[in-house]
Amino acid sequence: MIAFLSVSNPYINMTPQTLEIIRFTFMGLLGGFSYVLLNSDGWDSLTSFTSIRHLMVSLIVGFLYYHLYSEWNFPNQVMSFVSAYMGPSFVQSLVKRLSGTSETTIH
Repeated sequence: MIAFLSVSNPYINMTPQTLEIIRFTFMGLLGGFSYVLLNSDGWDSLTSFTSIRHLMVSLIVGFLYYHLYSEWNFPNQVMSFVSAYMGPSFVQSLVKRLSGTSETTIH
């Protein structure tokens, strides 16, 4: 698949910067998926709204991490994974504090 997305592929004209954005976003998705997988109780909780929301916020966190950091190398891709693992929980706690409602995490 990486060979298919290479810069020299004549069917897909991708710049190296586009590939870096895809890598950081994918690492964000992996971080969110690992959080959902580790904190789920069963198959039903993997397809719940909170799980899907966590994955979507993780994608956004991975994308934002790419744009907010100055060097795009392997350690920062790992930090994109870590940020996407913990970031949605941080955002949910901020929303909960600001709105005054109590919302549970993944069950």
